[in-house]
Amino acid sequence: MSRPLTVALAALSLAAGCAGSPSASPPPPGPTAVANACVPGGSPAATTYPGWPGAGTGDVVPLLVSQELAVGPNRFLFTLIDPQNRLVAAAEVGVDVSFFQLARDADTPAAEAAATFLAAEEGGLYVAEAAFECSGDWGAELVARVPGREDRMARVQFQVIAESSTPGIGEVVPAVDTPTAVSSQQIAAISTDTAPDPDFYTASVADALDQDRPFALIFATPAFCQTRACGPTLEIVKSVATPYKERMTFIHVEPYRLKMTDTGLQPELGPEGGLQTVASVTAFALRSEPFIFVMDRAGRVTAKFEGLAGQDELRRAFDAVVGG
Repeated sequence: MSRPLTVALAALSLAAGCAGSPSASPPPPGPTAVANACVPGGSPAATTYPGWPGAGTGDVVPLLVSQELAVGPNRFLFTLIDPQNRLVAAAEVGVDVSFFQLARDADTPAAEAAATFLAAEEGGLYVAEAAFECSGDWGAELVARVPGREDRMARVQFQVIAESSTPGIGEVVPAVDTPTAVSSQQIAAISTDTAPDPDFYTASVADALDQDRPFALIFATPAFCQTRACGPTLEIVKSVATPYKERMTFIHVEPYRLKMTDTGLQPELGPEGGLQTVASVTAFALRSEPFIFVMDRAGRVTAKFEGLAGQDELRRAFDAVVGG
């Protein structure tokens, strides 16, 4: 049985954020992991550091939404709550982020970034662009600027791995045969989007790789999303896609196995009653949903977005592959 994709935006409460089955122990680090390690020789980094993650004002709690952070460019996704589990994240609350290589220097930032707020169905989250140069223990210091109040600070510690499990920037994506459809009835049999864009179902990933044109791949299930971000994410992509359709292909894929019933599409549950992922999810090694990949005409990944994505960052990614 395929394990359901892990919850991301459900981490808006501490209980949900701490839930879930533990994953299998990772394999011993290979040559790439050792070469990219923050600690010379690939020695394991310390797991505790003075002031990490405990330092802060105590009235804001960071929740890391990103399920995987790897060496290279990343979208660092997080949200903020208070000690009573009430959401602090909001459009009017700005956040500055400082990143620290804890094993090398836990006191001096290695990089800094201003976070952008992304609105979601319930509250929202922040995204900050981060480029991690090595794997190991990292920390983020988050300074929240709340109008009419003193700045609030919190810290979070996290792991950066040597290589992403999903296709990385510059890699050619797997040539998977994702579902396609032409008529509205056919689309209704493969998509839970209540207002689907027919242009998102004309080509499979394998087809797109043969078309010699850029394409975007969106893994999302509006009806059965484990993160409540699939519907909003798919709507954002659709709202941005129209000017690009003549120059690139868009593909929507439901990440879970579905079957048509008298009440419409329903998930095919496994022996233990859980959702089962489709073959393309396995091929792309996804750990969360929604997930967006943007490819150039050669099928190489030029951008990828875990979780909620903003219109501006999607436009930048699309412009980069169509030459806009």
